[in-house]
Order: sequence, then C-alpha cells, then structure tokens
Amino acid sequence: MTDRSSIVQEIIFEALQKIHTDYADLAYHNVDHTRAVLEATLELANDLKLSSNDRDLLQIAAAAHDVIQDTDPLSPGYNGQNEKSSAAWATKQMKKANLFSSEEIDQIKRAILATTIKHRSDGLTQSAES
Repeated sequence: MTDRSSIVQEIIFEALQKIHTDYADLAYHNVDHTRAVLEATLELANDLKLSSNDRDLLQIAAAAHDVIQDTDPLSPGYNGQNEKSSAAWATKQMKKANLFSSEEIDQIKRAILATTIKHRSDGLTQSAES
C-alpha cells in the first residue's frame, strides 16, 4: 500500500520541478513564490490545527496553484487560463495516485481556481507590483 503522505510529497516535488524548469525566468510566478506560498500555508495549517488530511490537501493546492503559466495574467481579456490549466494538472496528478476522493480533488480544483486574477471594470488589474 502506498503511503498517502509520500504521494503528496511527490506531487509537491513534481510541481516545484515543473515550475523551476518551465518558469525560472518569471519575475513573480516562479519556484520562490511557490515555496513562499507553501511555507505560508503550512504556517496557517499549524495555526488552525488542521488535520493531516486537510494539511495534505492544502499543500497540494499551494504547490500546484501556479504550475502552469502559459498566459500573462495581466494581459487584457485574461480569463484564468493558467489557473484552469493548473487545476487540471493537479487533478491529473491526484487521479493518477488513486488515493484521493472525488470530493478532495474538487476541493483542490476550487482552491486553485480561486487564485484567478480578477480584472476590474476600470481597467486596472490586481498586481503584486506597487
């Protein structure tokens, strides 16, 4: 029987490797950003005393939330393509492991989709830049 925690760590490792390989040149959505998100989510999980199962799911979502960055999210007309693709990537990894329920997979998908940058009606966009 496969240990679920080791599968979670494999998914996280694969996400970090993909981001490092494919998006090392990005100023923001790179492996450093993903590691920072992972650290913050672990801190949050500890503060909230989440179960190990919830902690695992949160880590998968954190690691995979920017695993695909094929479209500039600040471009006009952006509609969450990166988040949709990242959610699909996470879903594929979780289904391949055959250890996660459909409800858990759906939770991860919704968590990743919730990170979509929203464009404002006044033309300004959400940005990490000041």
